[in-house]
Amino acid sequence: MTISLVLLPQPETHVSMSRKPSTITELRIFSQNVNHNYMHVDYLLDNLWSDTDILFFQELPWCFIRQTVSTSSPEGDEVVGAPKYPDWLYMVCPPALDSPPRIMAYVHKHLLKLRPALWQDLIDHCDVLVLSLFSGGEPLNLMNIYLDDMHTAINLLLKDVDTLPTFIYIGGNFNCHSSVWDPAVEHHCTSAISLLETVSDLGVEWARPINAANTYIPHNMDLEGSVIDLMFTQAPKYRSEPPQVGSITEGTIGPYSNGVIPSHCGL
Repeated sequence: MTISLVLLPQPETHVSMSRKPSTITELRIFSQNVNHNYMHVDYLLDNLWSDTDILFFQELPWCFIRQTVSTSSPEGDEVVGAPKYPDWLYMVCPPALDSPPRIMAYVHKHLLKLRPALWQDLIDHCDVLVLSLFSGGEPLNLMNIYLDDMHTAINLLLKDVDTLPTFIYIGGNFNCHSSVWDPAVEHHCTSAISLLETVSDLGVEWARPINAANTYIPHNMDLEGSVIDLMFTQAPKYRSEPPQVGSITEGTIGPYSNGVIPSHCGL
């Protein structure tokens, strides 16, 4: 399996990727903490459909959308969720009562031939999403993560690491500070050590961006930014390009991350 990482430029300068239904030359993956911003997600769905294959979001918007006909209530039932768009397959684990999901994936519908599926039986938690694609042989496993201040997702992975399959991509908003990926940090804390050791056991390692940049930019300009959004992929010898940190010009959401999986990955 070979992975080439590249972060897409801003939407207005994207180079369109071929959408021929008979040929899939690569997978382009977009990851961002969207800070519960419904309009921003709607903007991304409308602008990234032509050259992005998988969108991984953290802290997604989960809100009231409309009323629908109800058999039990004259006022109708509430429809809640995240934005939908005709080109994207909406993939999210069913929310628990009063506990909306924090992460989800949108898979472009031209990948339906790869039978995208979520695997809650591997890890059933609102902060971890496992997505698999099937192209013959072993499935291609990808993971989207949101890490809370209790480092719940790291602890879950550490507990279940021996029962989990190998992954080609693990990424998301880790809220985990370390001198390994942030030169402004002077420590390498226990949670960061556990994260690196665990993802290594799952077949991936931290992918260093080609352009050093903060991935979290606080609204308060007096506060310093930090690097807390990470991508983990297979070893560098299997990547043709390092990642870059990009930004979106629409709205106020911070930087994003992308990866590219070339055709010689068994797609």
